[in-house]
Amino acid sequence: MNRVYWIVSVPYEDDSSKQFKRIKTSLEDMKACECFELKTPKLKIASVNDLLQLSDDFSKYDSTCESITMKVLRTLGDVGEISESDKDFVPEVIVQEENSVPVELYLNFFQWDENQYLTNKPLRELADGIFKKIVKLDEELKIKISEYTTLRLNVQQLERKNTGSLAVKSLDGIIKKDQIIESEYLTTLFVVVPKSNYKEWEVEYSDFTEYVAPDSTELICEEGDSGLFSVILLKKIADDFKSECIKRRFVVREFHYDEQKFELSKLEKDKLIDKLDEMKRDLIDWCKMAFSECFSSWIHLKVIVSKFFLNEFIFKFFKKDSNYKTMSFTKLSK
Repeated sequence: MNRVYWIVSVPYEDDSSKQFKRIKTSLEDMKACECFELKTPKLKIASVNDLLQLSDDFSKYDSTCESITMKVLRTLGDVGEISESDKDFVPEVIVQEENSVPVELYLNFFQWDENQYLTNKPLRELADGIFKKIVKLDEELKIKISEYTTLRLNVQQLERKNTGSLAVKSLDGIIKKDQIIESEYLTTLFVVVPKSNYKEWEVEYSDFTEYVAPDSTELICEEGDSGLFSVILLKKIADDFKSECIKRRFVVREFHYDEQKFELSKLEKDKLIDKLDEMKRDLIDWCKMAFSECFSSWIHLKVIVSKFFLNEFIFKFFKKDSNYKTMSFTKLSK
């Protein structure tokens, strides 16, 4: 369901609450919208010159806050594997330690955070502080995304070595030590043969060249539509045998047995996967925190603008909607 929020500054005399109630009653009687009073504290009033200087910066501050807030939210969706069809996902704002509320509830019952944004500070200091905090979070996000992406690519590279067909995947762990004969004169080759050519291989492999050990071929394993065969022959004619295999479109796999390498590779992969899972959890938690900080700071910035510059603001908040990633603010001038 699409939620469109307006932050509107309205002049009043004597009592702001009475003015709000009159507006609320009128609009809700018309069934035009729901109204919530956005209570703001008394902030330190700036001079006209200060306000004019601030007005030039607020547009940049606002667009930067929006961009970084959305960037954090997209990262949370991507890393957390939250699909666009997940209609139950609603971003949240942390209001107290370990307590958070949906952004809709946060907006409906907004309270100025006096612990972070001291009301006795000049407006310039408040606005600059918000901007600097958002930019710092963006810099942290870039580092975290880079580290996570690099590790994920390393894991994918290791996984690719153990996936695919017998013609390309790693043979570590498939070929055993006792299936290899290596001496001063003899060597063992490994050839990938399509299942449709098994008979051809078994009948003709020993005639590919001279000095191939008869009855030496062995089916090591089968996978998909191919099988991996071994064959023993003299080292000096190995290249000729390989050429014959290529002519018949058989794939010769280069392999050197190294048990320690295999064990280290497996250990490295398991270790990296565990590290990736841990980094993913940490990044999701960090994004939830960063989104809360960015969104809360963004709203405080808009409150400052609406309070002192008497502009109207509208923003869309998509709750339980597949387009949650496009949540945006749009500034409207009078």
